[in-house]
Amino acid sequence: MFCFYYAEKPYRADDFENGVLTVDDQLSVSVHKTLYDEYDAYESLLWFENKGEKNTEILSDIFDCDMLLPFGTEPSKRKPWGYIPDKNDVCVISMNGMVLSDRYWENAKECAEEYTLNHDYLCKMPGGRKAFESRGGRSSDACMPFFDVTQKGVGYIIAIGWTGDWKAEFTETDAGVCVRAGLKETCLYLKPGEKIRTASILVMEYTDKEDKYNKFRGLIRDYYSHISCTAAQKEGLMAFQFFGSTTSEVMKERIRELSDRGIQFDEIWIDAGWYGKCQPNSLGDWDECVGEWEVHKETHPEGLLDVSKEAQKAGMKLMLWLEPERAKTGTEVINAHPDWFLSLPGTNNNILNYGNRDARNYAYDLLSGYAKKLELSCYRQDFNVPLTNFFKGNDEPKRRGMTEIKHIMGMYDLWDGLLHKHPGLLIDNCASGGRRFDIETLK
Repeated sequence: MFCFYYAEKPYRADDFENGVLTVDDQLSVSVHKTLYDEYDAYESLLWFENKGEKNTEILSDIFDCDMLLPFGTEPSKRKPWGYIPDKNDVCVISMNGMVLSDRYWENAKECAEEYTLNHDYLCKMPGGRKAFESRGGRSSDACMPFFDVTQKGVGYIIAIGWTGDWKAEFTETDAGVCVRAGLKETCLYLKPGEKIRTASILVMEYTDKEDKYNKFRGLIRDYYSHISCTAAQKEGLMAFQFFGSTTSEVMKERIRELSDRGIQFDEIWIDAGWYGKCQPNSLGDWDECVGEWEVHKETHPEGLLDVSKEAQKAGMKLMLWLEPERAKTGTEVINAHPDWFLSLPGTNNNILNYGNRDARNYAYDLLSGYAKKLELSCYRQDFNVPLTNFFKGNDEPKRRGMTEIKHIMGMYDLWDGLLHKHPGLLIDNCASGGRRFDIETLK
């Protein structure tokens, strides 16, 4: 159900014994598989490790999913032009992710297409094939990484667990539907001691007697939600939002008014604009100050501690917005540690490289410090620029994909560390409104 090339030679799941394949003196590959019998589902995850003392050969074309879905009846053949498909034909149901639009506040027409379903009948596709991919290095940008492959009411739901760039293709054959999915681009070698993972793949089978989407929701809730994977017990939250440049005095006054009127929220949400050189009561400069994560002293003389206490007095917790992955050129942290950042000519956005341990530790100390100091109930992580060009522009020769892999692995490590240090903390995953949704971030 997976494949890859090593030194231009193909390897498949059949080559593994007890989940492990020793390819040569350098490369060892292991597959971790988890069964969810009550949901007729399983997940698989590949790990690649260089256990030798020199670089591996080139590892490429990694498909974490390479499988044939054996439908019970012979899939439909090519149909003539004008043929109208029906339930007897194989259909791939996908969901739109976030669209490219900077006109949300104008109720732009294209925004209405977000999270809508698409039905692609393979018999109508050229060559019986339909391909999908994410956009810009964020997993739910353009297309959600969830698919339903169905015929006559039976089928499979497939989910891709990777918070960067991925691709997926579905091809109808006489034996069923061939599914291939994985990271969008991988052509790299591993240095001695390096160990990487790629995309996790979740597959759930269903029959025409089952409510397939509620079955999948149950699987997600029981094994992939924050309820099942973290110490957090709240199902979700209802927050009252302040823009961060609203002064602490106004915030406290409004919290008291909410309390006096008997209006109760779970969290007081402090959004962007509370930091750096952002001006009080301004909506326009929050983006120019990212990377300057000190509380603005004029707007918040007590560093938001008084707001946190006022919220607690009213029976509410504090929720804080940050975008630690991004910093503007000229920011103090970039000047002090340029090696921590991924940069590109022609842009003043810089990406904190989670693949760099020191950079990741900086982000952890920053976030953990605010979580402890302000007794945060929820940390809202945003991320507002496409990543693909930053990854490509910083890959070493013959290491295409490695910058992205290490960055995404580093983000998972950062979140795990925060949840371990602060049990019960919720992480609200934003990314320009919803561009990093997949089975890994759901956890």
